[in-house]
Amino acid sequence: MTSLSPAQYREMIAKASAKPKNKFNAKKTIVGSFTFDSKAEATRYSELRVMEHRGEISELELQPEFPLIVNGAKVGLYKADFRYRDRDARRRVEDVKSKATITPQYRLKKKLAEALYPGLLIEEVEVRDGRGFVRQQKPSKLARPRKRKVVRDGAGAAAQAS
Repeated sequence: MTSLSPAQYREMIAKASAKPKNKFNAKKTIVGSFTFDSKAEATRYSELRVMEHRGEISELELQPEFPLIVNGAKVGLYKADFRYRDRDARRRVEDVKSKATITPQYRLKKKLAEALYPGLLIEEVEVRDGRGFVRQQKPSKLARPRKRKVVRDGAGAAAQAS
């Protein structure tokens, strides 16, 4: 057995007792009595609380859950970051996301939740410079109309073909 120097021993102990890093390098952040998984999520929460105080939104809810049940079997759970009502009394669901956190698993769960809960639209919010911005949402491929080819006859008139 080889002996360790005191510096090597301290380094080994420090590595063993170090907290595991978040895979997206997010830092847990506390706002009031709530602990958020990232600074961006905490920033968006603070922004939503101000909006609620001004009367722009109501019924702010943290971590709403949507059970993913298909043919009577629970296949998963979608947990969003926030749910609230806007001025027009529409239900809004938000998830704070960066490019790195939009994983294939997240995309699948989001599509499944939107398919199982009619009228549900999950908005992805990106926080930059301390402000939340809703990411441009592309309609799902299922919701987009199919493009049809335009076939022209010899006279130049267009005819629809499928």
